Amino acid sequence: MIRKIKKSSLIHIVALSVILLVWNLLGFIIKKYFGNVDSIPSYLRLLMMFFLHSSFLVYILFFIWDDINIKKELQILFKKKNLFWGIAIGLISLFSVLVIVPFLPELPHSAVDLISKDNKTLFILFFIYMSLYAPIVEELMFREFLWNIFSKKKMSVVFTLIITSLLFALFHFELIRLPLLFLGGVIYGLPRIFTGRIDISLFAHIVNNSIVLIVSIVV
Repeated sequence: MIRKIKKSSLIHIVALSVILLVWNLLGFIIKKYFGNVDSIPSYLRLLMMFFLHSSFLVYILFFIWDDINIKKELQILFKKKNLFWGIAIGLISLFSVLVIVPFLPELPHSAVDLISKDNKTLFILFFIYMSLYAPIVEELMFREFLWNIFSKKKMSVVFTLIITSLLFALFHFELIRLPLLFLGGVIYGLPRIFTGRIDISLFAHIVNNSIVLIVSIVV
């Protein structure tokens, strides 16, 4: 999707790190004010996550907008084979998680547990955010923008896959889930290697998040 990246790689990495630092500082202040995470109102939690993803999205689009042909990208994105492989890889990702979970310590509450189900409007917004908006931003961020930055440095495909998957895992700030997130990053990164695009990775991410959310709601 992205054909070139303006500015040096170091500037991009520093800028994105600053955004992450500001978000963490903001989160620390809010947690300090409310005392603990459970006391933070649901709408504020959603706004915090939205702020983080949107900051990255705005930054990325600022540099790549001239290189994107929206009509062409959408035509390629919704090809049947992309949908098929996206669903298949999304299910593989879920199956891989089920295999690994028994070997991990007891996992803390998931993100869906932090949003009150009493407010239906807020919960629907959260579902849309986690199943669509977050995957779109994260795939643009890790499997497209950062992937191209490392590729620009002529680093091997394997190194690029590992480093972007690790950054993807660390980005979620959940050390206990780090192995699961890293594995997810690797699985989403494989289609990027074989196709040179993020279409299949994007659909796989959306399928994975949507099913996890639905299961969390039902269970």
